[in-house]
Amino acid sequence: MRDLTELVHSLHWGKLTSNALWDIVLQPGTKMAQLFDILHQHKGTTEEEAATLLYGSPTAIAKLRSLKNKLKERLLEVVFLLDFQEPGYTDRQRAHYECNKRWATAMTLLSKKIKTTGVEQLELMLRHTQHFEFTELSMNAAHHLRLHYGTIAGDPAKYEQYRNMYRQYLAIWTMENEAEEMYTDLISGFASGSRAPQKDISRQAEQYYKRIAPHMAECESFRLHLSGRLLQLMIYSGRNDYHTMADLCEQALDFFRQKPYESRLPLQVFYYQLVVCCVQLRDFGRGQAIIRQNADIYEPGTFNWFKVQELYFLLALHTQHYDDAFDTCEATSRHAGLAQQPDQIREMWKIYEAYTNLLA
Repeated sequence: MRDLTELVHSLHWGKLTSNALWDIVLQPGTKMAQLFDILHQHKGTTEEEAATLLYGSPTAIAKLRSLKNKLKERLLEVVFLLDFQEPGYTDRQRAHYECNKRWATAMTLLSKKIKTTGVEQLELMLRHTQHFEFTELSMNAAHHLRLHYGTIAGDPAKYEQYRNMYRQYLAIWTMENEAEEMYTDLISGFASGSRAPQKDISRQAEQYYKRIAPHMAECESFRLHLSGRLLQLMIYSGRNDYHTMADLCEQALDFFRQKPYESRLPLQVFYYQLVVCCVQLRDFGRGQAIIRQNADIYEPGTFNWFKVQELYFLLALHTQHYDDAFDTCEATSRHAGLAQQPDQIREMWKIYEAYTNLLA
């Protein structure tokens, strides 16, 4: 049930469900509508529980799975009807959804030979993808516009404009991919449970970083600098050089705060790493202050939010704010989103609960 539960709870269906269109998407009274309501109201519902509620028997799993697949397909068909302009999304997040919607629309129109409107959609999209540094979408739009003006519209000036633009974004995209692959190559070891020596990781990160540092000096791409700066942190993390790490985090935060748009991902990542440095440097007061001042950039119930709560809990213990630690542990352990987190996160909070009970 996890995939369907995630789909039901992670997207904002509110405005769509209050619209008359929803009755067409999920006809009232049908099994599909009932299953959606069950999952929406009870996040941890098991297959057996859902089968009992829908079919009167916990063994009706085959019927339930067929229904689940139908509901999943129906919900995926109407994702683009959702409202992504709601409060809580950054302007870059909203732009990303809007640009992807325009891209899908443009590709559908062009495949149906509706070229005038399809090209118009690409050009409208391109203005936003350039501003928000969505390199791949910019490159793809330039590719299709180059083809259109070079082979169909017969406009040499626009053909040259989009040809040059395509080459520019292709070069940036290549640099971004190289940096991202290097970072992923190193971080995948942690994700798979590998325990490579920190010194080896540090040396490999340094070699990787030397290869992409020249790219970062000539290009201020969002994605390039996110991966590149994380690689740079891994060099000093492996050396336990938390003073340098803290300085690099501050530099990264300055870089991303100066972008002409708001994006919470790099702020979440580098504030988190900065607090880790504060813990290691025993600068507990500063760590607590950073978390309090930036609490609004972490959406409650997300993976990053649970990691920050963990740091705040530890900082409260270190500073002997035991009531604060207890309240943090209790609120976090009871949060509905904990059930959807990886095993290691859920196990860690069970251990923290034991710590607080022992301390009490």
